[in-house]
Amino acid sequence: MDDDREALGDDPAAAFKALRAEVAALRASLGDGDGRVAPNYAPTLGKMAASLAEIEAHPALQLTPEAFAYQVRQARDAAQQQASRDMSAAIQRVDAAGAGLERMAERQRTGREQVRQVAIMTAVGAVVGVIVWVIVGADRPSHAGELERAGTDGRRDSEARPSGGRRTDHAIG
Repeated sequence: MDDDREALGDDPAAAFKALRAEVAALRASLGDGDGRVAPNYAPTLGKMAASLAEIEAHPALQLTPEAFAYQVRQARDAAQQQASRDMSAAIQRVDAAGAGLERMAERQRTGREQVRQVAIMTAVGAVVGVIVWVIVGADRPSHAGELERAGTDGRRDSEARPSGGRRTDHAIG
């Protein structure tokens, strides 16, 4: 390439003249009928034109930037509304679950309180029973003294059997 430049020199007119001669030689060789046929690109170009027509007809390419921005805002607003509804539903479910847990905890506290109250009342009842037994028992003779007076079978004198403690099977009339 540098050799060609040196051969032509710095004369632009000579360079263009040489370029014209080279292009003319190429045209002559292509069109001289030496049996070479140029490829037919018409079917390929037709398919490409059909594909381009389909692409150009796509709705996304028909949108203006303003229309696209409007659709994006609409989609964003719809998504925000749905997210807000979902969040509200989730908050309600969490609140309901919390209320249920509070009720269960209250029932548990109530159950423990009931057990505690029963234990207290049992203890109070036992103490009151002992106190009443001591007060009422002081006025009556002890049961052990009655047994000694009644004899060995544990019955009072008035209940003693007429046969001296033996059983009789016949009815007393």
